[in-house]
Amino acid sequence: LSGGFDRVVSVMGNSEFHLGIHHLLTRYGGACIAHDSHMLGFYSALFGMQRAQEIAGRELGRSVSDADITEWLQDGSRLPATLLSEIAAVAEPLIMHSSRAAASTSASLHMPVTALPFATYRTWSDDALQPSARAAARRRLGLPDEVIVIASFGFVTSTKAPADCIFALELLRGWGLSAELHFVGAINIDVTSLRTLARQFDVEPYIVFKDGFMPEATYRDYLLAADLGLQLRSFGRGAVSGALQDCITAGLASVANDDLADAIDAPGYVRRVPDAISPVLVAEALAELVSDGAHKDRHHTARRGYAASHSFDRYAELLCHAIGLEPGRTGAA
Repeated sequence: LSGGFDRVVSVMGNSEFHLGIHHLLTRYGGACIAHDSHMLGFYSALFGMQRAQEIAGRELGRSVSDADITEWLQDGSRLPATLLSEIAAVAEPLIMHSSRAAASTSASLHMPVTALPFATYRTWSDDALQPSARAAARRRLGLPDEVIVIASFGFVTSTKAPADCIFALELLRGWGLSAELHFVGAINIDVTSLRTLARQFDVEPYIVFKDGFMPEATYRDYLLAADLGLQLRSFGRGAVSGALQDCITAGLASVANDDLADAIDAPGYVRRVPDAISPVLVAEALAELVSDGAHKDRHHTARRGYAASHSFDRYAELLCHAIGLEPGRTGAA
């Protein structure tokens, strides 16, 4: 919340913490940063199924059932509504963290939406990304030098296509690449089926699930030690990925699907694959990065450029412009 303006500036997300913010925004109006491209989880979990049905129904112009909500929660790619309309009706302006999400929401709700590039979570110096630092991180994590470590960061959920990642690993190893796949983040799904799939593909020894809370030092070690990043999302609507941005700011050559890469303004060392995720195309993209030697390069020039254009200083400047303030001055412009 802002204490110095005649507006309410809020950040909406799928968290119980924001219930009070939601109340203030819908009561008083003001500027709103909608981090997520939809609010289905927020409404269904915090306000109940009936409220979610009402908002989705108004957006779709038809009745919405419990079964509809349940289906959409299980498979977000089937969600036909944003559930952002209640917030959008009082937001002045409504701001989103990617141009793709802003354009999609604007078309869906028939209103202007401002795009504000997502600011980076973590920063790195060139010295921190030198080969000696990488080698030290691999020793701390117990990663052998001769193995190509592919890391997928963030919560492990079905929407991040973990089965496709495992299939891609099987292909890479079948092509003769000594690779491992590490899921670096808390597991939000039952991994039994994933382990079964890994056994069927004979790659179970080469898959690591780093479940549970990840200390910051360990998370940064993985960003430093990995050879390649792999961030996929089976649906997105332009939603941003902090995990992919972490790979980018660490200069880690990665593979991501188009929607995810576009949402985060990914530079050239992120190899893109179609949103209709194909394990073959994912494996080919990873193999090409290795063949090109991209996994040995921290892409410092491009990395520094990205960090500058997505810094919090730049974010603050653009946010001030978006809400009608002149940076460095008090009062409205």
